[in-house]
Amino acid sequence: MRSRLVPALVGALVVAGAACASAQVTKEPPTVPPPAATVPPQTPPAKADERSNEFLVRFKEGTTDAQRAETHALVKGARTVRRFTSVSGLEHIALPAGITVDEALAIYRKSPHVQYAEPNRTVRTAPVIEKVTPAPPPQK
Repeated sequence: MRSRLVPALVGALVVAGAACASAQVTKEPPTVPPPAATVPPQTPPAKADERSNEFLVRFKEGTTDAQRAETHALVKGARTVRRFTSVSGLEHIALPAGITVDEALAIYRKSPHVQYAEPNRTVRTAPVIEKVTPAPPPQK
């Protein structure tokens, strides 16, 4: 049986080799699936609109109302628009005409009762783009 099997295998290999040699081989470029989502052009960074006569000040823990009033008195005409309950010691301050936010911030920041003072800004974030994984190429 072994003697008949070997010539049959050799014959099959010869026929297969001849078939492969006569066949034309064309190499197709790999197919690239189209992007699943189009990424929009580069979006600008977040924008901030600064209010020209307002700022936020946060007083240190334990600052009394008298110490707050003393600090506010350093800038004539500064008035508290709102005291935030969500952040202790944070106040929204409005300034009169004639003094800039930068000047007022410099004065407030020198006070030993102030934790921080920052311009009042409206911040807009850039849109979030989710990462999309393209679908796998179809199987042949």
